[in-house]
Amino acid sequence: MLAELVGWYAGHEQNRRRYQRVRKNYGARYSSDKGKTWLPLRGSDLGGGGLCATSDAPIDNVELDVVLQLDGAEIALKARPVWGSEVTEGAWTVHCYGFQFTRIDAASWEAVMRWVSGGEFRDHRELASVRIADTDVAHLLPLSLRNRVLHELSARGRLDASLYALPQFDYGGVTVMNGTPMHRFTVYSRVKVLGSEVRYTTRFLCDDRAEEIDVLE
Repeated sequence: MLAELVGWYAGHEQNRRRYQRVRKNYGARYSSDKGKTWLPLRGSDLGGGGLCATSDAPIDNVELDVVLQLDGAEIALKARPVWGSEVTEGAWTVHCYGFQFTRIDAASWEAVMRWVSGGEFRDHRELASVRIADTDVAHLLPLSLRNRVLHELSARGRLDASLYALPQFDYGGVTVMNGTPMHRFTVYSRVKVLGSEVRYTTRFLCDDRAEEIDVLE
């Protein structure tokens, strides 16, 4: 459900080059027609925000279905080429592309990061949280999640509907809690007390289906 949010965060300019990357060969394939036909990719570089791979055929600048083959597991995601060039391999000319993740669920992102880091997935707290613009909240965060967050804030006295100001959301990527990939959020809200505004910062985690929410503070 939050796959687009992870892709948005992974490809954000603020974080794009801060992810650990590894130059290592792996198999992959892509489809530009929603899985009806698949063509091979030869992966050579992989990180938390995207991948580099070569293709025998040119690829249009559109969102693709991509399957990565990492240590016997198949990781499905969506990606879009952001640059491309022709390179020579022996007597053949092939096409090399850099792809940016556009949609990837939390479990798949964790699997990519474990492969990149050599088996251990770390909490990437060194990566900057990114503010979700008010204009992006509606399509990046499902209504059910937003309503649940508003309920939790109201129940704790941290949201005042009379101010007509929605809380602001920062997204901090994926962490792992008790073996489950969870999304990290920081929410900024405010209430009015005796004519003055009191501001609150609340951190919470939620699962990939936006059903389980853990308020941390």
